[in-house]
Amino acid sequence: MTCVGNFAFASATQGWFINRNKVWEIPLFLSITFILMQPQRIAEWLGLAHEHRYWTYLIGLAIFGMLFLLQKKRGTGASSRIPAFS
Repeated sequence: MTCVGNFAFASATQGWFINRNKVWEIPLFLSITFILMQPQRIAEWLGLAHEHRYWTYLIGLAIFGMLFLLQKKRGTGASSRIPAFS
């Protein structure tokens, strides 16, 4: 999950995921990074037992999946504007 968290951090800092990030998507990517890299902190905040801390990964993956679907629905703006060579 740490690799997915690093991917979310790279998406936040570079400003791209599938499409260019909106301003409100950057804090979500940063929260995904924190959730996936520090599951024990989120588990403490939610009051989960220490042995159940990995269930918090589902929160981060759900937000990540939501952002994926939102950007997928928005479409790939760059590829539709590049003319094809014939």
